[in-house]
Amino acid sequence: ADELDPYSVEVLLYIADIQYWARDYEASLQYLDRAWELSPGFIDNLYYRARAFGALGREQEAVQAWQQMHSLLGNYQLAAAFEGLSVDELYRTLLDFLLSQDEPFFGPGDLAPLYGELGEREKALELLEEAFSTHEDPSRNAGHKFIFLNVDPAYEELRTESRFQDLLRRMNLTE
Repeated sequence: ADELDPYSVEVLLYIADIQYWARDYEASLQYLDRAWELSPGFIDNLYYRARAFGALGREQEAVQAWQQMHSLLGNYQLAAAFEGLSVDELYRTLLDFLLSQDEPFFGPGDLAPLYGELGEREKALELLEEAFSTHEDPSRNAGHKFIFLNVDPAYEELRTESRFQDLLRRMNLTE
């Protein structure tokens, strides 16, 4: 796809996403860099960049990407609140912010990966179950896509949980 349309930001982001799910975070960042050159300030790029940096343990760069993303979204106070935080502290701050909203834009399927990243298995499972049982639309924002549930690094600690395996079966996402 990249060879057919090397100037498509969407194609580059898609390939970066695939590299991320495959745990090749450096390759993911290379595609994200190319997409950034074509379309600086693209929010989805910053989201994927933040997660890849976090997965690589490059906390300062991850936090900077989260800050830049939230600044572009107009969440200036939140972006400022991320200053000097670790990625785990940032996730906690982000969760507090998202849960404090009067009309939450994010549903349980969007919050679950944050809890998964924090190692809060029970809460992540609870939210995934809720998202599935309510038929939450997984495509309403870039934060979470159910089709990648089985490979998302955010759920690494859940892979052996029987409830997680049962959820994957009910979603027809088993091998």
